[in-house]
Amino acid sequence: MTGKTVSVDPVGAGLAALPTWARHRGIILYAVAPAQRLMDFHDSMQKTEQREYSRSWRPVLEAIWSYAAGNDAAWYPISHAVGHYLLSPQNHIEGQDGPNDADDDEVAATIFAANAVLHGLVGFAELAAGRATDAIDNRWYGIDDDRLASELELENRRQHTALDRIIAASGDRRAWRAGAPASLLTALRAQ
Repeated sequence: MTGKTVSVDPVGAGLAALPTWARHRGIILYAVAPAQRLMDFHDSMQKTEQREYSRSWRPVLEAIWSYAAGNDAAWYPISHAVGHYLLSPQNHIEGQDGPNDADDDEVAATIFAANAVLHGLVGFAELAAGRATDAIDNRWYGIDDDRLASELELENRRQHTALDRIIAASGDRRAWRAGAPASLLTALRAQ
């Protein structure tokens, strides 16, 4: 051994260690909760400031919650939305020169959460959560450093609490039989 330290991602490790009956929906819940907060923030803006493309992803967000709750039929509108996005001009490699609609934090987080449904990969949950902290940074960096620090701390606490709740609920196999437990869905949606 060369003495190198290896950092362990506690979120990724925590989600990956969930029991098989809770892992897929646990990953989805970790992804959809920050996407919900971002969409709620967007929806709280004046109508003239809201973005139509962002509003078009609200039904997908609702379908993700529905799938997490056990409605397997919600898979279809989610996969359709991701497929439509992949074939759209919003999915591009043109950087700042291309359409930026899908790069709005609430949309990007929802797309990552939708991919968590389709693929069940921890990375999509981490990317969705990362958009929540990015949004706070984008909102307050260079404008109000104290507010930036306090909102980042609050968002990080929400994410850690979400992980703790998912892990705590994962021990009851029967509670996950028809989807994620209703009490967990309610708690995460209310964060």
